[in-house]
Amino acid sequence: MLIDKADAAADAAGMAFVEQYRPRLHLWWLMYSLRRRRLVAFYQGDDCPPPGLVVEAAHPDELLKRMNNEAQALWISRQGRQPLLLAGSFPGSGGARR
Repeated sequence: MLIDKADAAADAAGMAFVEQYRPRLHLWWLMYSLRRRRLVAFYQGDDCPPPGLVVEAAHPDELLKRMNNEAQALWISRQGRQPLLLAGSFPGSGGARR
């Protein structure tokens, strides 16, 4: 299957984002799906109830925002736990921190 330049650029950007952010988000496993051309984050914390927490998005800012929202919802449901992500932790991204 041939891909066009836009798809190749999106793939490169998605994989670069994963490589850059994977070490910073210790409780999340990040990947880029070449098949769907989307970023995917799997929460790996022990405090996550089954069936687990999977977040996906087309763009990095959208993914980080969704991860933050899901983490906050999990934190609220667990009452008393610290949030897993905090908005604005990485400059210009609405990013994350541990």
